[in-house]
Amino acid sequence: MIYLSKLHEKNGRKLEELSKAMTNCEWKEHAHALDEHYPVMQEELARMKLVYFDPARMGTEVSSYAELPPGGSRYHQVNGVLLRKEEANAIYNPIKECWRDLESRIFRETMKPLVLDNSIEDVFIAHLVYASMSYQWGVSVIQDDEQVAFDALFTASELLDKCLGMVWVKIEDDKITKLSKIRCNAGKKGGTKKADVYKIIQEELVRLIYKNSPEDGWKNKSAVIEDVINPLWAFIEKNNFQGSHVSSEESLREIILKRWSVQVDDVKHAFDAKLSKTNKTNKTNKTNKTNKTNKTNKTNKTNKTNKTNKTNKTNKTNKTNKTNKTKMSK
Repeated sequence: MIYLSKLHEKNGRKLEELSKAMTNCEWKEHAHALDEHYPVMQEELARMKLVYFDPARMGTEVSSYAELPPGGSRYHQVNGVLLRKEEANAIYNPIKECWRDLESRIFRETMKPLVLDNSIEDVFIAHLVYASMSYQWGVSVIQDDEQVAFDALFTASELLDKCLGMVWVKIEDDKITKLSKIRCNAGKKGGTKKADVYKIIQEELVRLIYKNSPEDGWKNKSAVIEDVINPLWAFIEKNNFQGSHVSSEESLREIILKRWSVQVDDVKHAFDAKLSKTNKTNKTNKTNKTNKTNKTNKTNKTNKTNKTNKTNKTNKTNKTNKTNKTKMSK
């Protein structure tokens, strides 16, 4: 049971990771297949239960659910007639029977687009749909048949791994296609707009920040730049963005530090997310101390002004009294 629980949790994480990864490519429109409340999927699961839990089939004899040994056969000839062996028979079990048919269906439907030489998207959709179906079926029978649940979740895990691999390739392919379009437009228009190129470089910078981040974050922005500048510059050279857009690594450092990390939201958020908490706390304390000092200075200045005003008022009063006294003497 402990292995089943771990497999269940692992598949849950894979589903979340796949759903998140799909948002970064054109296949995000198929993410609804992973939703456990997706109507089409729920209808299919309900249909399967209706068919396989038919009372008329209960108690009937079917082919054994046990796997055959290597080279074994469920049938033999008796008086020239091919019959199923007695030990190859079993009493009908709706959960096992449903999984046997579903497992066969999964193999058939995920192989079909490959055999027909369909697009990679068709291959992905088939794997996605049956990964979700296998997962949900496995979860639904955990309390009734642990072995079937384990087999279904294990199959779902394999299909999810393939889906993740295809999505990661798709993300990179989309990125290459996007870059190709920009280069093509550059040839037609006489040059790519600097803003377009900067946007692509900024996206790669954000990706590298999250990918290369130490567990406890970086101590400051300069440390972040130091760790990502080499792979970022390699990306720029690979796509021929150096030159008029970014002249050198040093100029790139300056742009990131003084402009992008301050003015560009995505880059700014990435820096903020990956700077160490200790550094953020020190910076906050320093800011608070500065604000406190400014407030104290402001208070002192106000008090000094009030004291000066009070002194001037006193002097004015004394002068007035002296004048009045002089008049009275006269």
